[in-house]
Amino acid sequence: NDNNSALMYYLNNRYEVFDTENLRVDVVKDKKKVSQSFDPALFPNAAWPISSGNSLVLSQQFAVNKIFENLTHDNGIFSVNGPPGTGKTTLLKDVIANIIYLRACSIYEFRDNPQDAFKTIGNITYKFSVQGEKPIYGLHPLIEGHEIVVASANNGAVQNITNELPLLSEIDSKYHDSFKYLSEIASNVNGMPSWGMISATLGNKKNNYNFVNQFLLNNYDDEGDSSRSIFEFLKNPRYFNEKVMSWKEACINFKMKKDRVEYYKEQLSGLFECLHNYKDNIKLHEEIKKEYASYVEKYKKMKEDLISKKLEQDKLQLELEKEIRKKEKVEKGGLINKISIGTVDLVALEDSIEVLKDKIIDVKHDISDKSIDLREHEKQTKDLYSTYLGHKDMMIKIQEVVKQHGGKVNPSIPNEKFWQADDDIIQKLSPWINKKFQEARIEMFIASLELHKAFIVENSDKIYNNLRSLKEVLEGDFQEKDIYSQAILKTLFLIVPVVSTTFHSLGKIFQSMNKESIGWLLIDEAGQATPQSPVGGLFRSKR
Repeated sequence: NDNNSALMYYLNNRYEVFDTENLRVDVVKDKKKVSQSFDPALFPNAAWPISSGNSLVLSQQFAVNKIFENLTHDNGIFSVNGPPGTGKTTLLKDVIANIIYLRACSIYEFRDNPQDAFKTIGNITYKFSVQGEKPIYGLHPLIEGHEIVVASANNGAVQNITNELPLLSEIDSKYHDSFKYLSEIASNVNGMPSWGMISATLGNKKNNYNFVNQFLLNNYDDEGDSSRSIFEFLKNPRYFNEKVMSWKEACINFKMKKDRVEYYKEQLSGLFECLHNYKDNIKLHEEIKKEYASYVEKYKKMKEDLISKKLEQDKLQLELEKEIRKKEKVEKGGLINKISIGTVDLVALEDSIEVLKDKIIDVKHDISDKSIDLREHEKQTKDLYSTYLGHKDMMIKIQEVVKQHGGKVNPSIPNEKFWQADDDIIQKLSPWINKKFQEARIEMFIASLELHKAFIVENSDKIYNNLRSLKEVLEGDFQEKDIYSQAILKTLFLIVPVVSTTFHSLGKIFQSMNKESIGWLLIDEAGQATPQSPVGGLFRSKR
């Protein structure tokens, strides 16, 4: 009955509650809508270090921008459609990078005391432990909601994604030495040189067994050398061949990288505003200019009216004084006065004086109201003049930007001519992505994982306890409460952000996961699935 869940979006025809014109975007035909989504302010802060050293091209970046524009703060579904070989699976890497960044933002909220991110939710008896009961720790709700499950009807499709993500060959070679996230454990699990323990292939019994055996346990080869396990890292992280930042250092580094990305976004967004809205800004500038001129004219008229009223008051005051003098002479009496002013009706004279006084009072009130109105209008006129001058200065700068960047097709600073170019040209380009901006976004992703690693070390004892029951949970032998099983699985997601499975196995692995307890469900090769296949996954997922 939840009309805002991913499952209800999938099952129901929700088109009547939306602006249908904006629901689906053809990135080939509708360049205007595409260009509007390329405001650098809308770019996700993190990016995957693509092995080619390049960035996502136009349609891929458009899809990623729209995914996070639509789903960062809301539940729902999003579909990317395109023929084979157009990079649909490739863009998932940037999606994954930014989800990890978003969780890092939540982790950063616990910078003053990272231990506050876990709390005891109960105790269980470990099946193979002589130590009796051990506590189970639950993650703070702020950090939950970023779990990533990759699912498909095709077992090969999901395995390809999660098997490839950790490999050294999947990231730019310039980061091979510096970018490591539990890399020795990842290499052990994958059986190939890997940069990070970012994903796991689960699902059937064989996959689950292999993962548990390689991830949790130390295995020895024929020469007696031991592989590295997560338990070993949790006990002695300093013995691993990668840097582990202190918690304080990781927090400072994360904040610094975030500030850098947002600085570039702010600078580029200003250029976007200049170029994208140039014609609108010209129109707005003329409207402000006309409005200011009309305010000036109105101010002149209001001032003239006020002066006129003051003159009217002066005139009435003279007439009043004249009538008062007449009255005083009549009251003094005497033949000379009567002769000089003639026969005068004293009552009529007094009435005339009262009428003049009333008129003067009315005019004074009118003058007071008009003075207040004039002062208010004068303030508004000055404010509008400041707006006009500010916009005039801005237009000078905009015109300089347009003059500098408006004459050629440049993907780093795309202008109107860029969006009018042939689709064959611009589909291969990366609008607004320059080297510094892209490097800053990649370093943001790296800093996010460094923060995760430092956070894991800070809470190693709690994570260690939870993972001791992971084998039983994955093999279906865990007989405790669902809330404990959920805590154990979410601890796994904290360390290994991406887990893949087929639709067939999803319900078995995540049977304890209730409604919307998984943050993100990424469905690959969706066209190969029957309509009912993703329902269990959608029910358990926010997005």
